[in-house]
Amino acid sequence: MASNDRNDRPLTAAELLQQASAPAQKALDAIRAQEKVFRSVTPASLGFTQPSLPPLNIPVNPNLASEFYKRLTEWVANFDKELDQEHEVGVRLVSFGQTVTFHLDGMGYWNPSLISFSGVSPEGDPVELIQHVSQISILLMKMKRKDPEKPKRPIGFIHPQASKSGDNV
Repeated sequence: MASNDRNDRPLTAAELLQQASAPAQKALDAIRAQEKVFRSVTPASLGFTQPSLPPLNIPVNPNLASEFYKRLTEWVANFDKELDQEHEVGVRLVSFGQTVTFHLDGMGYWNPSLISFSGVSPEGDPVELIQHVSQISILLMKMKRKDPEKPKRPIGFIHPQASKSGDNV
């Protein structure tokens, strides 16, 4: 039985635990002190410097639908700039063996290869064409505005953020 050096009485459980854990506590304190030293060592404190690297320039694939979308929206915007207030951009699809004409209200894309065109037919029916970029063949045309009472959008149907987000507008 362990005894106390002072008065030879038996040690309590708490005193036994404290005596038994003292070496472990000393070892833990030593480890923590070493950890502080190791954490203070950095490449810079040893004289190493980070090399400066040129900016990473990842080329954009010009065949992605998003790139086709950017070019198409630019063409549509330029076409719309030439129109008066009574007209808006219309589309005639020329790849179906028949003529399909509609007021162009929106475009979108889904990379890597799908482009969508949405709008309203001259009869007022909603239309949407989803097409592979390799099949795109549209004719931009001048059409009477379907709702002349509403103000004309500045560049047709295109929202300034559309070419960045890829969302339909």
